[in-house]
Amino acid sequence: MTASVIAKINNSAGPIRPVAQAAANAVVSNVPGAAGITLGGTRASAADPGGHPSGLAVDYMVGSNAALGDAIVAYHVAHWDELGVDYIIWQQRMLSSPGGGWKTMENRGSATANHMDHPHVNYRG
Repeated sequence: MTASVIAKINNSAGPIRPVAQAAANAVVSNVPGAAGITLGGTRASAADPGGHPSGLAVDYMVGSNAALGDAIVAYHVAHWDELGVDYIIWQQRMLSSPGGGWKTMENRGSATANHMDHPHVNYRG
């Protein structure tokens, strides 16, 4: 796992935490296509205070490129501990451990709210 590219993360509520920045750097350096997408970091409006508001979450906005979303998720699963992953939300499902199963989530009402257009990764603080 190398991180030669510094990921540009859109933060509106202060800087992202170092663990999340380091993980995003690794993703954009190692997952083909990831360096060209928008990354969402801190924002006060998120429902989970331990996620975006605290700087421990990154949204990897892949749009309709589900294959890229799958690749970003696979990279996180393969490097779970070294990236400091807490959990992943992708395509209305949540994964809480690298060897665990995906759990279906309730319908939140839109493609973005249901994480159909972006993997959401929470990192351990």
